[in-house]
Amino acid sequence: MTTASTVTALLESAEWYETFALMFKQPTDESVARMRTLVSGFAQGADSGELLRRFHDDLANLDVDSFRREYNRLFTTAGACRANETDYERLSFSMTQQLADVSGFYQAFGIQVDPTSGERPDYIGTELEFMRLLLLKQAYAEENGLSEQAEITEKAAHEFIRSHLVNWIPAFSAALLKVTDGTGPYATTATLLEAFVSAEGDRVPEKAV
Repeated sequence: MTTASTVTALLESAEWYETFALMFKQPTDESVARMRTLVSGFAQGADSGELLRRFHDDLANLDVDSFRREYNRLFTTAGACRANETDYERLSFSMTQQLADVSGFYQAFGIQVDPTSGERPDYIGTELEFMRLLLLKQAYAEENGLSEQAEITEKAAHEFIRSHLVNWIPAFSAALLKVTDGTGPYATTATLLEAFVSAEGDRVPEKAV
């Protein structure tokens, strides 16, 4: 790939991560408008499929107040869908290790979770936003000929996908489909997110032994 095509691919992936991250943040007029813009661009692509077009239509017809109520129902109330990586770990020591590892990735790139957000570092929206930032950093480094920085960031992104995202997002997506009864924008999001993360995992090389 040329530098230009590499940067374009990185920026497109970053936009997908941004879209998914925004879906798992408290909805606002601004965030919904941003998602509509992003998804409208995706839906115009040559490889746009039925599911993506449905996602586009879901967002286009969305009432923000209803969306906010649905977000609260799914993620902030009793019996809500679990949306933290360590909620899908079976062993307590593994939970602690995973949370520390996620935090270590953030610290390595000077990123801190807003202490007023009420979210843990392993919250899905935060992990997806972190991936977006990594890809933007890599794109900047590639575009400006900073090969060492590009390599460091790429390796970190690969490791984060391999060590975290692919290990729990399929289970989360299945849980989200269940609580939504397979209907509505969050059901579509769950299906798209699982497919996206699976594709991300496929493009990441196996970890060297």
